[in-house]
Amino acid sequence: MKINACMTAGTALILETSPDDAKEFAEKFKAGEYKITAVKQKRSLDANAYFHVLVGEIASKLRAGFEETKRNLNLDYGTVATDDTGAVIGFKMLSAIDPAKFYKYTRAIGHKTENKKQFTCYLLYKRTSELDSKEFSRLIEGTVTEARELGIETLRDEEINELIKYMEQRQ
Repeated sequence: MKINACMTAGTALILETSPDDAKEFAEKFKAGEYKITAVKQKRSLDANAYFHVLVGEIASKLRAGFEETKRNLNLDYGTVATDDTGAVIGFKMLSAIDPAKFYKYTRAIGHKTENKKQFTCYLLYKRTSELDSKEFSRLIEGTVTEARELGIETLRDEEINELIKYMEQRQ
């Protein structure tokens, strides 16, 4: 919680903070002894680094691999790849072949049989490094939502917006 000002009124200590922080603090407050200390600012992270931090924490919570978790998040919140004309990029491959051996961001969308051979149809998704700021923003927002649903502490929305704003300025 960020405290903007502090004052006293008799024996009351009054802390000024955001309405959301004040409400959350009041709802969770229990009488007792407290030690209030200033939080040292953490090293600033860029949006990509923060995404990877969250991927690691989600993977740990789910007891899953880092790359598997990153792939799933990208398929859930990333962007379908398109060519220069805006056409979606997809392909079909013999079902016995794992496309992840060639490209990890693919999603199966159907099956078909041709000449008595079984094929699986796939969509390609952009690599996270290829996402523009709007697309990466959607990936970050989805990843933050997943983290929060798992009880993982995340940056506040204002801090996430600052990361995204900084990323947009760099592009």
